[in-house]
Amino acid sequence: MRKFFRLSATATALALATGAVSAADDNFAGYYVGIDDKDGSVDNLSIVEMPDGSFKITVSSSGLGFCEEGRSPGFITATGRLDGDSLVRENVVAKCVGSEETFKLSDGTYTRSDDEDVLSIQAPQGRLNYYHRISDD
Repeated sequence: MRKFFRLSATATALALATGAVSAADDNFAGYYVGIDDKDGSVDNLSIVEMPDGSFKITVSSSGLGFCEEGRSPGFITATGRLDGDSLVRENVVAKCVGSEETFKLSDGTYTRSDDEDVLSIQAPQGRLNYYHRISDD
C-alpha cells in the first residue's frame, strides 16, 4: 500500500511539473492593458498562441506615437516567437486609423515578471512600455 502511495505521489508530482513547463511556454498569451507614460494613451495588447507555436500580436492604442504625433489612434500588428524566457516581436507594422499608409517598425522583445503578470518592451524612443495582464483567455 505504501508503495502505491509513493508511486501515486511521484506520478502526481511529474504531472504537475509537466503542467508547469507547459504553462510557462505559453504564459505570454493573453490580454494586457498599458498606459503610455509619455502621452497618456491607453494601449490594449493581445497575444494569441497559434497552432504552430508562434504568436499573433496586436496592439491598439488610443494615441499611437506615429499617428499625428500621438493624437490619433492606431494599431500595431506583429508575429512573435519564444526565445528562452522572452517573446521576440517580429514583422512589426503600424497603421493609423483612417489611413491606408503603414509603417514598418523595428523588432522588439517582451520580457515578463511572472509574479506580477507584467510585460515590458522597449519603445522606439528608448523608454520601457509596461502592460498589465487582464486575462489569459
